[in-house]
Amino acid sequence: MYYAQSIRDGNFALYDYGKRQNEKIYGTEEPPLVPLENYNVPTALFSGSLDALANPTDVAWLKSQISEHVVFA
Repeated sequence: MYYAQSIRDGNFALYDYGKRQNEKIYGTEEPPLVPLENYNVPTALFSGSLDALANPTDVAWLKSQISEHVVFA
């Protein structure tokens, strides 16, 4: 899964459609990073130990990146 790999690499990127589609959609082979420094939305974070998309490690990383906007975690 492309999304999970981005998190493991310490990045948070837009959806990875694969090199060919990324080139069409984003203009680059790799999806661009989400600019978390511009994030300004009150956010509740939820995760579960068996959740493949929001496992506790990934959610903890995201919380560390946007902590001032997290209203529940």
